[in-house]
Amino acid sequence: MPGFGPDPTSRLGGKRTNVRLIGSVSSRLLAYASLAGLALLGGLAFGRLELTVLAVPFLLAIVVGALLTSEHDVRVSMAVDRTRLLEGEQAIVDLTLWTPQRDPAPRVGSESIEVTLDLPPGVALVGRPIQRVRVPAGEPAALRFTVRCARWGLYDVGRIRLRWRDPLWLYTQEGSVDQPLTIRVYPRPEVLRAIVRPAETQVYAGNQVARTRGDGIEFAEIREFVSGDRV
Repeated sequence: MPGFGPDPTSRLGGKRTNVRLIGSVSSRLLAYASLAGLALLGGLAFGRLELTVLAVPFLLAIVVGALLTSEHDVRVSMAVDRTRLLEGEQAIVDLTLWTPQRDPAPRVGSESIEVTLDLPPGVALVGRPIQRVRVPAGEPAALRFTVRCARWGLYDVGRIRLRWRDPLWLYTQEGSVDQPLTIRVYPRPEVLRAIVRPAETQVYAGNQVARTRGDGIEFAEIREFVSGDRV
């Protein structure tokens, strides 16, 4: 795609996805706007200039934050080093993020982006749940998450959430990526070799079924006597 640099994770087979971060306002901006409004109303109501001056820093912060914020595209590539594991083993999920070079004012790239890996039940994250990385315009930024699979099954680990905040934390941009990144977790051999315990014990001697087959008493097993049979 024009405007993007080379893809450093293409050798890992990671799928590339474009994400548009959607902006929203934070509770801090609402508080600043409320304080500025009260100061302006107080200055007009009581005729006090100093109350009006108190509103200037809050209004200035809102304006500066708005100038530093705009919607941007972020390109994401994900890959996993292992797709088949045993219970208790770990896998590494590699992420690469970068922004287009064609953006005349890549403000998102000048600040850090919070990356959160959403994992399904049965998969635990080893290390920090939220990582921050700086994404300069046109340059890739790499992240690495380590996951541990505690139980056998089929898991999708390709969902992440992105969040960017302006330096004043007044405006927020968020986006999500859901790539088909599936890993298969198998039981350990020692678990498979173990005898499966019955849900309910029988009235006969012993609580577990023997590994070897013995003489049965089923009618279907009745046959004529053959030389060598036990009497």
